[in-house]
Amino acid sequence: MIFEILRMALDSLTANKLRSFLSMLGIIIGVGAVIAIVSVGSGAQSQVTSQISQLGSNIINIGPGISRGRNGRISFSATDVFTMELANQLL
Repeated sequence: MIFEILRMALDSLTANKLRSFLSMLGIIIGVGAVIAIVSVGSGAQSQVTSQISQLGSNIINIGPGISRGRNGRISFSATDVFTMELANQLL
């Protein structure tokens, strides 16, 4: 029974050669595209990770008093001006 099914499948493939070729070509292009996208994403992730690790642990990032609430909207808060005196207190 299995041999009969395989024979019918092969007969169908040989009877419709163009359809079979186009189907295989589509599958090959799709798999190649997925592999390319995953590898580009992985490469970008490792590049960003290496750049962040090169910064070191003695970096202080100072930004304006802007934060995002739970709803995603930007909210402003009152902040003091960052001076050298405050920087020395942090160290």
